[in-house]
Amino acid sequence: MIVRLLAHAAAAPLAVGGMMFMPTAALAAAPAAYTTTVLGTYTQVLPDDISPAPGTSAAPTAMVTIGDTIVRLPAGTTAGLASGAEVAVTVSAPVSADTTAEVAAAVATGQATVLSTTAAGGVAPIAASVAGAHSLTVVPVYWGAKDAQTTTTLRATADKVAAYWSAQTDGGITISTIDVRDWTVIPKPASCNDYGAATNAALAATGVSGATLRNHVLLYWPRMGCSWAGLGSVGGGNIWIDGTTAPDVWEHEFGHNLGLSHANAATCGSVPLSASCTVREYDDRDVMGFGRGGDGYNLNSALADVLGALTNPAVGVDGTVVTLPPITSVSQTRALKIPLTGSTLYVDYRPQTGRDAGLPAGWAGVQVHQRLTDKIDSRSLNMNPAVADSRAMPVGKAWAIPGTLLTLTVEEVTASGARVRVGNIYNDTTAPSTPAAPTVTGTAKSGEYVAGPVKFSWPAVTDAESGVAEYRVSINGQTTVTKTPSLSVPALTGTVAVSVTAVNKVGKVSAASPTVTVRGDNTAPSTPALTTPSNAATVGNAPRLAWSAATDDGAGLDRYELFLDKSKVGTADRAATSATVTLPGTALNGQHTLSVVAVDKVGNRSAADARTVVLAKATVPAPTKPTITNDASGTKISWTPPAQAAAGYDVLVDGVVREGLAGSATSWTLATGAATEGAHQLGVRARDSVGNASAVIVAKGTLDTSAPTQPKVAPPAVSTFTGNLARITWATATDAQSGIGKYAVLVDDVEVMRTLGTVRSASVPVPDGEHRIKVVAINGNGLPSADADALGVTVTATPTAPTPAKITAPAANAAISAQSTTVTWAAAVDPGGLDHYEVQVDGVTAATSTTTSASVSLDAGPHSLKVVAVDKSGLTSASAVVAITVDRTAPTVSTPAVTLRAGAAGAGVPVIVTATATDPSAICAVTVAVDGTPKVTGKTGTVRVETMLPRASSATVTVTATDCAGNSAVGTREVSLTSAAESAGQFAGTWAVAQAAGYLDGAARTTTAANASVSWSFTGTQAAWIGSRSATGYGVAYVYLDDRKVATVDTKATTALDKQVLWAGTTTPGEHTLKIVAVGTPDRPKVVVDGFTSLS
Repeated sequence: MIVRLLAHAAAAPLAVGGMMFMPTAALAAAPAAYTTTVLGTYTQVLPDDISPAPGTSAAPTAMVTIGDTIVRLPAGTTAGLASGAEVAVTVSAPVSADTTAEVAAAVATGQATVLSTTAAGGVAPIAASVAGAHSLTVVPVYWGAKDAQTTTTLRATADKVAAYWSAQTDGGITISTIDVRDWTVIPKPASCNDYGAATNAALAATGVSGATLRNHVLLYWPRMGCSWAGLGSVGGGNIWIDGTTAPDVWEHEFGHNLGLSHANAATCGSVPLSASCTVREYDDRDVMGFGRGGDGYNLNSALADVLGALTNPAVGVDGTVVTLPPITSVSQTRALKIPLTGSTLYVDYRPQTGRDAGLPAGWAGVQVHQRLTDKIDSRSLNMNPAVADSRAMPVGKAWAIPGTLLTLTVEEVTASGARVRVGNIYNDTTAPSTPAAPTVTGTAKSGEYVAGPVKFSWPAVTDAESGVAEYRVSINGQTTVTKTPSLSVPALTGTVAVSVTAVNKVGKVSAASPTVTVRGDNTAPSTPALTTPSNAATVGNAPRLAWSAATDDGAGLDRYELFLDKSKVGTADRAATSATVTLPGTALNGQHTLSVVAVDKVGNRSAADARTVVLAKATVPAPTKPTITNDASGTKISWTPPAQAAAGYDVLVDGVVREGLAGSATSWTLATGAATEGAHQLGVRARDSVGNASAVIVAKGTLDTSAPTQPKVAPPAVSTFTGNLARITWATATDAQSGIGKYAVLVDDVEVMRTLGTVRSASVPVPDGEHRIKVVAINGNGLPSADADALGVTVTATPTAPTPAKITAPAANAAISAQSTTVTWAAAVDPGGLDHYEVQVDGVTAATSTTTSASVSLDAGPHSLKVVAVDKSGLTSASAVVAITVDRTAPTVSTPAVTLRAGAAGAGVPVIVTATATDPSAICAVTVAVDGTPKVTGKTGTVRVETMLPRASSATVTVTATDCAGNSAVGTREVSLTSAAESAGQFAGTWAVAQAAGYLDGAARTTTAANASVSWSFTGTQAAWIGSRSATGYGVAYVYLDDRKVATVDTKATTALDKQVLWAGTTTPGEHTLKIVAVGTPDRPKVVVDGFTSLS
């Protein structure tokens, strides 16, 4: 291929096996004897001239493959057939042709005639059909002499074909098997168009299987001067090469096998694209365009898309901006697709690199190709028609794409990519403004409800760039388009939600308007049933009508209308179920009809319910002395009943009956809010039992339902101050009806105080910093004025530190043992407001609190506590420091010493308990207990306690010491006791037995003889003698311990005392003898022995 695109065959996939291509002339053979139908595959072969005239191409040849045989089809037999489709072929064949193969052979040899073809199957999509692995068999043939090519040189070209298509499809299409056969001799073809016969001969000679869509057969022969350098079946597997090894020829023909047609060029005069363009086949620098005798140009993105080899192309819509890499970046987004009616534009970037290094300067850059819908060829558009041989799009120049509102602009081109933008012809980048919520009108409307046909309307929306093209009205999700800012619809049923969006001329859609909910109501209320008066009842000139309430499922009731005969004589509120009407004076006594009709809020009217009555008018005396009282609850009218008792009263407000009262009533109140503000005429009339009414007595009352004016606060004399107290004054507010009752003072919109309505000044507490103070007036009915910020004043309280807090617990110098302690304090004071407290331990913040207590953790040892008050301005004050000690070490307690002592022994054994306790801090409590029963508690570290032990064999004496931190320790002494009656002693001399209740065990021994003695042996460390004392007759005795005199005891006392330890002493551990010897004291020689006690 030297100059232009090569000639090609357009064919469907061919049958496996050998093929026969016969000249058309052979079809004119002998007539057939019968008609039969066989299946085949329709094929197109497109022979192209090497140097075609601009805009011309040769007509395709129609072929059909029947079995393994390919034959040409007569003209007129292929209408409506798609290349590659399975067809049913009707053939006039000789009787001897029974099988499909025989019928095909008969057609090929001219013995049978093709009568018609009809479609019998579809064509698979190209991308799905060709993706994956292929094989290529190269069969070199000759009939005269070989040329210089060898299997090695042919293989080299085949390898380039494989490399090309793998690279162009990112490995999506590969030639995994290449088989190059040796040269084979075949008969010389009759002409260049006898390629079918050459193929059949080559396959027969080599045993190579026929070509299929994936198994390609390339027949190569030495140059024989054909008008084409190569042929390829489009969507098939056959390639024919006329003596060239130029890679782009082979690559081109393989592209046809993959289903591609040609890369053409469109010339549209002075514009890139119009309705009338000239298309030149092959006229694109593309592997499917014209060749250059070397490796092929890159495949354009339009044809790559046919093969499914275009990875994630960007879609061009208004606002799309994409940077396209070079077209060789096959795994990236390398193309922009812009859909048009009937075609698609493909935008890609072709720099002068790689396979495209040979592009002319005017071609390198951003190119645009067009592919018609469902077509397999492409058209290169001339994006720079003013410059010769230049198809690349200029940078910075917007192109208005015909048939659309879009523009295409190349904004920047670099070696790594080209940035392109899709815009619009108006350069409109913004949506229209959001429409206002539509308004709703109908026959009648109330709130969301509307009756009759409905019209939605809204203010026209503006769009400064392209203008508004239409409005889209969404009614319950269904969209209706209108060109004007309104839409009329028939009467609605049920609830509909309506919103509007505006769409400008470039298709940009505004945000939706606020949604309006509309409820169609075209149904009348239910009919109210009259319950009073009854049929044939007698009524007066002001009869009372009562009825059961009507219902309305739509807009709701609005009112009831009351009629005398056909004339309306009154209305009643929707909530009423009764009303008193005043009949016209012209109504004559006699029979009439009273009726009631319910009317809803959109004017739908119920049927009437009527009663026949007899009118009997009579004169009724009126009440007298109407009196008005106004207060916050409303305005009250009082009256004096007439002399003739009334059956009831009607109360009228501004001439309209408001309520019926019992005959005992003497007052009625028009409540605040029950009528409009201001003066009202309140009236009362009496009525008799049939409904005749008296004249009306009236009085004027006033309702006050509107707020007073807001007073303006005067600028303070001092707007910046200390002490957090702002002094302000304000102007007098007014209230025309009830006057001013109070003023409320607001600081930063929060009420802080109130004053009487006669007060015009106040001292207002404010926090630190700048604040806005306003005053609100409150009228006599309790209604507040507005609190507009503009009528207030701004003041600034200079921050001052709070007064210090005072720690109340723990006490100063306290000792504690717990892991933590709760610190409490008396609150600090700051008129500007406290923010929080910080509790510091040893100068470090350990806790924060907004109350007056906090818990802190403490280590053992001395600590200082301090509470810091922080106000809202961050100013601080600190309490006095409180020193405490954390002591978790228990005291040291000695083992208690227990010593017998003199004293009363009736309740037990008298002893002295001594012990010592020490602690690094201090001892705050010492408790002595005997057998668990506390006897005495002290507060020092040295204890000496006189107490009693039980008269038992043993006792446990404990001393518990507790330090000031609460830690405690115990010292314990187990004591063994022996108590013996006096009879246990060994007596010498004269002793007498004395019995008395005052003695231990009721008995004792006495003596008056000198040297009378008693001895008692014991084991232990201490012993005691128990006896008696008295003022008369009681004398002295000597005490011996182990024969050693240890004491002289005088038993004389001022009062008589029995059961007394007269002597107690200590000794070494072991066995001992205690001996008592009476001295025989003159005039008082008596000595009493009542028992003994020992201790160890």
